[in-house]
Amino acid sequence: MRIFIEEELINSLLEKVVHQFGKTHLAPSDCKNLSAAIFNKTEKSISETTLKRVLGFAKRSFDFSIYTLEALALYIDYKSWDDFYEQHKLNKGEKEKNEIQLLRQTGLEHSLQTIQAIRNASGISFAKTVARESFTNFIRQFLVTDKNILPIISPSGFGKSIALVHTALALWLKEKPEFPKDICCFINAHQLHNIAIYKGSLLKWLGRYMHWTEEPHEILPANSRFVLIIDGFDERSITSAKQKVILTNIVEFINATRQYNEVKIIVSMQPSTWKQFMYSFTSSIFYNKYFLMPDETLNDISVSQTLFMREEEITTVINNYNVDDYYLQQAGKHFINFLSFARYLEILCTTNCLKELEDGKADLILWKITQSFIKHHFAFDSLKNEKLKIIEKLVQDRINYGVKKMTEPDIIDPIAASSYTLLLNYNILTEEKDTASSPLSPAKLRFTTIYIEQYFIVSTLVAQNGNSITDSLLETIAMNKELADMKGALLKGLILYILDLNKQHYVTRIFQSRFVTRQEQMEIFEFLLKLYEENASLKEQISLIEDKYHLADHYLVYTELYGFINHKKEMFFATLLSLTEHIHHKKNLLCLLFMQSITQLNVAKAESYLKTYRSLDKTEENALFAIQKKLMIAALDLVRYDVDEDINMEVTDLLLQKISTSSEEDLPAICFNFLLLSHYLLFVTPGEPLLLFIDQFSSTIANAGLNLPSTIATIIKILRNYSLSSIDSSGICCEEPISEDVFYPGEYSLNNTLFTLYKAKHFLKHKKYDESARLAQRALSIMHNNKLSMYSLLAYDILRAIYAGQGRKELAQDISLKMKDILTKSNYSASN
Repeated sequence: MRIFIEEELINSLLEKVVHQFGKTHLAPSDCKNLSAAIFNKTEKSISETTLKRVLGFAKRSFDFSIYTLEALALYIDYKSWDDFYEQHKLNKGEKEKNEIQLLRQTGLEHSLQTIQAIRNASGISFAKTVARESFTNFIRQFLVTDKNILPIISPSGFGKSIALVHTALALWLKEKPEFPKDICCFINAHQLHNIAIYKGSLLKWLGRYMHWTEEPHEILPANSRFVLIIDGFDERSITSAKQKVILTNIVEFINATRQYNEVKIIVSMQPSTWKQFMYSFTSSIFYNKYFLMPDETLNDISVSQTLFMREEEITTVINNYNVDDYYLQQAGKHFINFLSFARYLEILCTTNCLKELEDGKADLILWKITQSFIKHHFAFDSLKNEKLKIIEKLVQDRINYGVKKMTEPDIIDPIAASSYTLLLNYNILTEEKDTASSPLSPAKLRFTTIYIEQYFIVSTLVAQNGNSITDSLLETIAMNKELADMKGALLKGLILYILDLNKQHYVTRIFQSRFVTRQEQMEIFEFLLKLYEENASLKEQISLIEDKYHLADHYLVYTELYGFINHKKEMFFATLLSLTEHIHHKKNLLCLLFMQSITQLNVAKAESYLKTYRSLDKTEENALFAIQKKLMIAALDLVRYDVDEDINMEVTDLLLQKISTSSEEDLPAICFNFLLLSHYLLFVTPGEPLLLFIDQFSSTIANAGLNLPSTIATIIKILRNYSLSSIDSSGICCEEPISEDVFYPGEYSLNNTLFTLYKAKHFLKHKKYDESARLAQRALSIMHNNKLSMYSLLAYDILRAIYAGQGRKELAQDISLKMKDILTKSNYSASN
């Protein structure tokens, strides 16, 4: 008869046998002599093979027999096996205590090993990742349900592993865990496979510590649980053979433990693995009873909802890379939603895309992230061709039938089923409806994002045209009604794709095509200028395009440049400056770049732009540009030397006189002159002189029949209210409703700054100091994010007036010193 004996007793028995044999340890070759020694002393025969199994030199598929135990006990001078057992047996409490401690220690060791492997594999440094509280809350809620198994199901790249690490640390594995009585064992699929191969099975491995014939609550400490977390099914190295062994072991373990609420199992896997999991059980009633299904909810939190990164989590990760969340806000909600897929956030944070985010290139980043993501999954892929055949069929359906009917399930060749599954698992394709709880085929498929769809439309069309740009390709994009809604995006994607193929010469063909409109040429030209900042090889193509189509001039005439006074656009306008040959366009661009430098208090750069401006044409006869140069000199002197020139009446009268006889083509120069003069007055005499100039300017413009761009009209309105708020008379009211919180798009940071300063000034005038201070601080934040240092002087002036009004003289003096320090540093940097 064979019996189960505690490992501690067996180890003690064997240790004494080795000692009796006269050695500190045995080798396999000693078993023959040991067999003879046992027989000589006890007259009981134990074969060499049996001893090798007993001592662990050969695989043992059964427990010990009473005969073997009796012989070994007699050999070490006990009366019988029963005599040895009675003297050495553990009482139940000691036995359970030792086993639980061993289980806890084993679980901790495996968990820390798994966590370290996940941390090492994380693209984003683990220290910069965030704990996803919604995910952890969902795990907490699962622990108190009557369900045993929680499958975390999503395609690869949703951040399941990192989320599980943060949760496991918080709940069980950190120094002061939330549930210190629980025992947690966090293993990955590779570890589980090794356990299954070398330790019999997962059930048998854990059976050393927990005998599943007993109730777990009788083995575990009071009010505690055993939590098993299994992760790592997403890894490419998990072959189908390995996966079969792993699933078999999990199913066996679940079947053995499902009646115990104290045993909780969390399994992280892809949708395809979940389908195989379901097929391992004979009844849907079973997994509905014991599994917390992916379509179930707890307090409106579902499994799928917890896997997407939330906005505050995305912002925190980006902040951890020393990038202000302002830039993320300027990129817009759509951009943030895109990053809710953790893999995309990882690509953003581990490439140069973060710098491009600060440069306001969100549209370019989306394409680059998509391109990097797809390349990663197709590089060195033996199934690449099979996947591309599926994708090509999807693209053809998209082109032929539109988004409503992309594909039917029967078009997937059974031979390509594994490739199709990988496209789903890697989040490149998405089934139209959730099939996690149903083995039925989907009605339709779609690409997971519009950017993946655009990428594959472009790459498929280019491949079909021999990796070249042809008129027939552009005709397909331009004339196909199913692609009309994405024509502009496809043209930009086409440029990026051919640049990636190092075929820059095809860029000019896009502009030559009769299927590309003038407006589209303008949009693509601006896109090329953004690309030029990081790809100097485009210079030849851009120059050829400009020589033929004069797009830089067209851009200057028909685009509202006046709202783009911020640091992100400097390289863009410098590129435009190098392309245009029109002298007046050059001067307007230099004026714009000069104003950007002045608002940043970058005196050295402003001086450089003014010097270039002066060298262009020393005999300028156009009065508007003569005024422009004079105003630039006055603005620089004001910042550089704090010199207040008496230019008000002379320059104002001359400018208004010239405007009255101007035409629409003079508008760029008129607008820049307005910005220069109004800002000069804003910093010198912001009250009645500024109000008088604004009213005269508006009246003159109206009489001349000129239509101001909307950005200038907005600035006029804000500056007028600001000047009213600067006038001492409390009887004058502002026209702007103060309760309405206007905020302009990100590129119009100048408008946002002025509007916030105006509101702060308004509340200051009415002695509402707290509200005024809040808005002044908000304005400082906008200025900081947009490098509009010059306006900080206005914000600090408001704060100084607030402190003076509150009788806080020391704080007011500190503000005065801070303002002086700002100008001193600006001038110091200019002289060095």
